[in-house]
Amino acid sequence: MTEAEPHYEVHGLIQSVFRALDEARINWLLFRGEERMQRPTGDIDLLIEPTDLDAAHKVLAKLGFSRQGSALFVTRRAYVAYVADDDLWLRFDVVTRVAFGELLEFDTGVAPEFLAAKRRVGVLFLLERNDAFWHLLLHYLLDRGDIPPAWREVVHKRAQDARADGPLAQFLDRLPGATSSLQLLGAAQAADWQLLQMLCGNIRRAWLASQTPSGHARLRVQRLLHRFVLSQWTSFRPGLSVVVLGPDGAGKTTLANGLRDSLAIPTKYVYMGLWKEGRLEQLLSYVPGLNLVLLLVRLVARSVRLTYFRWRGFIVILDRFTYDAVLVTKDAAWRQRVTAALVLRMSQTPDLIVVLDLPGEVAFARKGEQDVATLDEWRDSYRALQSGSAELVVVDATKSVEEVRKLATEAIWAMIERRVGQQLA
Repeated sequence: MTEAEPHYEVHGLIQSVFRALDEARINWLLFRGEERMQRPTGDIDLLIEPTDLDAAHKVLAKLGFSRQGSALFVTRRAYVAYVADDDLWLRFDVVTRVAFGELLEFDTGVAPEFLAAKRRVGVLFLLERNDAFWHLLLHYLLDRGDIPPAWREVVHKRAQDARADGPLAQFLDRLPGATSSLQLLGAAQAADWQLLQMLCGNIRRAWLASQTPSGHARLRVQRLLHRFVLSQWTSFRPGLSVVVLGPDGAGKTTLANGLRDSLAIPTKYVYMGLWKEGRLEQLLSYVPGLNLVLLLVRLVARSVRLTYFRWRGFIVILDRFTYDAVLVTKDAAWRQRVTAALVLRMSQTPDLIVVLDLPGEVAFARKGEQDVATLDEWRDSYRALQSGSAELVVVDATKSVEEVRKLATEAIWAMIERRVGQQLA
């Protein structure tokens, strides 16, 4: 007797994507994760026909998703969207092959069979049950090298009704010297995780042994790019530079770290502080002009790093940007004024400036630095800041850390949405 299919809750925007794919007559299926479609915690992995790739791109772009790039030689496309009402990032990972490994190096060629055997459950197209077991098993073994403890019970349960046949099982059995599908299934049914890990090594070695010289060369290039962090690209180029400004105690570093950890788009954090005096600065102070040279060298080095990541399409979060030079008043020493003017002259104009705004008395209570009058003067300077084409967003920093992060995320996503709209126009 076939087990009844449970009902799966699906987030509204995800439902819209799936229905639009159907309306466009795109042949697709969801690899896994149907249990978490209401609030996904990771990628939403879709398999589609290669001929439907451009049509799927139009569907996702029309629904407000921004396309992200991928590693060279890796045939996958990633699309992201931010749902402000739910403070939720949605990320679709679209592929046209059934392949495993971090770089999709373990190709199986069974995509047509998977799509032909898919089953409909509500708004979802899912893998046939036996295909679903084998795909989940090899996903963890070949992508991660082991079954995570949280998924072992699921794999063990699904193994009880699985069969040593189907596209993936047959692919393994055809691989010279590989572990047989019957051995793998038996280990999964017995919940022998150590044996599964060992058998995984056999599959990897057998697959590598079966590759042509060109296949080996391609894999070496992929691994080299990945090793030097060149496998992560985005088509969202140039990327965005986002400056976080505010007085000490406003939560600049907290926000910068929060954005770096939460954004679903490749993000880099660059500390741009130039004014802190350390031991080196004290030693160089005995020779006039050397501290200025050191400061400008640091500025150039950090600007090069910013330019590099922005060129690759990253969102670059800048903490303590050189715009702090606007706080240097007319009453400051001439050297300070000259230094501030040079720094501002050499600074790149960012795309977005997020000003963390709070009264001087609150900033003083948090950090105890400067005085209330000075902090209020700085506050006015930040709020009145204008810099070329940079967009300025003022965020109430008296709110909670999560609320501040959410407001900054909305501002970043609004800028990305405008770019997506311009691309479609």
